[in-house]
Amino acid sequence: MINRFDVLAVCSEADRLSVNRAEQTYVIPNGANPQTIHVRKNLEKPILGFIGNCGFWPNENGLNWFIHEVWPLIKREVPETELRIVGAESDRLFPTMGPDIAGLGWLADPGEEIASWSATIVPIKMGSGTRVKVAEGFARKCPIVSTSFGAFGYDVESGRELILANAPDEFAAACLHLIRNPQSGEELAERAYARFLECWTWNSFQGSVENAVQACLSRSDVGSSTSKEDTLHTLTSF
Repeated sequence: MINRFDVLAVCSEADRLSVNRAEQTYVIPNGANPQTIHVRKNLEKPILGFIGNCGFWPNENGLNWFIHEVWPLIKREVPETELRIVGAESDRLFPTMGPDIAGLGWLADPGEEIASWSATIVPIKMGSGTRVKVAEGFARKCPIVSTSFGAFGYDVESGRELILANAPDEFAAACLHLIRNPQSGEELAERAYARFLECWTWNSFQGSVENAVQACLSRSDVGSSTSKEDTLHTLTSF
C-alpha cells in the first residue's frame, strides 16, 4: 500500500525507522499551540485529571484500566483525591464510576480546570501515532504521569519532563509522588514546557513540513514549477 505514495509522513522517528521506505518518510510530530499559562491553584483536595475524547476506544480503555487497577491504590493512600475527566463523552461514560470521579464533558477552554490538577494522567495502553494530550499537558505546564505507550513518539526522559510508569503500583506511586511533592511537579512541568517550545509547537517543526512538501512536489509535475514561496503558502494553508 505504501508504494502508492511518493512521500510518507509519520509522527515520530521511531515510526520512520519502522517503515521500509525510511528515506522517503518524514517526521512531522504532533504538537499544540502555546497556551495561556494559568496560575497553579492550591486546593484542599488533590486532583488528578485526564483530557481527551472518551468516545475514542484507546482513551476509554486506558481510563478503565486506571480506574479499576490504579485508582484504588491512590485512594488507599490519599482518600480525598479526586479524578476529573475532560473531553467528549466523559460526562456520559464516567459519571457513575465513583464518588470522587467526575466526567466534565467537553470544555471550550480547559485551562482553568487543568491548573487545578496535581497531574495529568495518560494511561494509554493501545492505539497508534502520538498522543496530543502529552503536548497539551506540556503546553499548559501541568505535570504528566504516562505509560510508556502513552508517551510513544516523544523524545523525553522519565523523571525529567514527565514520569513514565506501566504497572498499576508504579503508576499509582508516580501520581502519589506528585500529589505529595508539588514542587517536584512544578520543576517537571517547567522542563517539559521548555522542550515543548523547542520541539512541539506548530512553528517549531515548520521546516520539517516544508521539507516533506518540497520532496513530494519534486516527484511530481507540479514540483518543477513550484517555488519555495509557493510551498510556504501551501504550508500556511496546511
